[in-house]
Amino acid sequence: MRAADGKVPFGKWLPDLPVLDNPGMTEALNVLPVLATYKPYLPIVGIGDALAARPQGAAAALDSSSNTFIYAGTDADLYVRAGSAWTTKSGAVYTTASTGYWRFAQFDTTLVATNYADVPQSIDVGSGSNFADLALTGTAPRARQIGVINRFVVLGDTIDGTNGTVPTRLQWPAIDDPTNWPVPGSANALSVQSGEQFMNANYGPVTGIVGGDQFGIIFQRSGLTRATYIGGNLVFQFDTIEEKRGALCPNAIAKVGKFTYFVSSDGFYVTDGVSVQPIGTGEVDTWFADRFDTGYPERMYSAVDLSRKLILWAFAGPGNTAGRPNNLLVYNYDEKRWTHAEDECEILSSGLTQGVSLDDLDAYFASLDLVSPGLDSSQWAGGVNTVSAFDSSNKFGTFSGTPGTATLDGQEVELNLGLYTRVQGIKPLVIGSSPVMTVALGRRDDLGTAVAYSTDVSPTARTGFCDFDSEARYNRSRLTIVGNFESAMGVLYQALPSGAT
Repeated sequence: MRAADGKVPFGKWLPDLPVLDNPGMTEALNVLPVLATYKPYLPIVGIGDALAARPQGAAAALDSSSNTFIYAGTDADLYVRAGSAWTTKSGAVYTTASTGYWRFAQFDTTLVATNYADVPQSIDVGSGSNFADLALTGTAPRARQIGVINRFVVLGDTIDGTNGTVPTRLQWPAIDDPTNWPVPGSANALSVQSGEQFMNANYGPVTGIVGGDQFGIIFQRSGLTRATYIGGNLVFQFDTIEEKRGALCPNAIAKVGKFTYFVSSDGFYVTDGVSVQPIGTGEVDTWFADRFDTGYPERMYSAVDLSRKLILWAFAGPGNTAGRPNNLLVYNYDEKRWTHAEDECEILSSGLTQGVSLDDLDAYFASLDLVSPGLDSSQWAGGVNTVSAFDSSNKFGTFSGTPGTATLDGQEVELNLGLYTRVQGIKPLVIGSSPVMTVALGRRDDLGTAVAYSTDVSPTARTGFCDFDSEARYNRSRLTIVGNFESAMGVLYQALPSGAT
């Protein structure tokens, strides 16, 4: 009898597609899509002291000597991280709303912070001073959004004494001087290229400003506009590039090189400032829409892992606590593959690591033997691109914990076309000596029947196969991995054609 053994690689995670003829997987939980395979997801581990209240924004900034400093904001204060502790750098008692957030932007060595409720704040990165009101000349508007385009700090969704509350308004200061805010339209403003712009109200409020040397992208709730620096009295030329889709979640906009990724009301998209392309259609958009708690759009955060070419989105899903993100979507923007994880955090932040000495580690860990990640990790070196997060206890940390339980549901296969297959074993193709693995066999005889899974079976020590004795037309594997591993690539079926029809 002809053998029907078959190697079935793990394909893309495609939860939006039906099980029938799905060319990929229907589950890829607590794994990362890296290097055409799947790596373990390492949970968030907070270290050092916790912030005094829930973080509502954070950023990494560089001083003039390229040293990294981590800043964070709560409802009432702004902080800088000093060793394992947080030092208050507030210039006032702030009044950030519970549904509000801090946005940060660095201009040269000046870090600007805005929270909409208070006057925008600024600090010289790494200095001993506190944050102070941004405008030294004139008045900067209160604003929800901020970005740096060319040599201008640009504020969006503003409140000022002349116009009042205008969610579609932009304003920028003098060129090369974020502290000089003359009255828009005045002779002084024209002389230093300061100005304002009222965006198309049909597109809703400004929800993000992504900067660049030549042009920036203005995100509104239902539209995108390219802002190109042209100088003169006009300063910027504004060109609409999308009239239907915009950024729904202001803290979930991620820039990677010339591309910017964002979440719209109908899914995930990417733009290069010229066109807009979907990245989640037919893959994860429906899955996400079914789980996203739309009551907390401002609590969805993104961060970029440049070393592994990943974008992480943390969002509040089913069972969340008061909007705290408890789900993560992970996207490999180079390989165009998705996975997801279940973990709690307050916010995500992409930026640079802060250098930590051996003496500093004493404040984090009881002994050097307990240091995690290890002493050779780039996490303890300054200036390395990284993804950070605040855990549910408001501690700043990294994705460096012990892997939990990963689940990968493989592609459904008909190994013996038109006939039954007798599955005798399934071997997990997983590199790594320490994980505990089991496989459940999913099977059905016709496409109108739901897939029924067997109990979990462990691999035998001698062959590495999980032993089964099952006959069905259609089969699929559910691989569960507990603990650390190097990579999961697929499964190998040991099967024979069956005489049953």
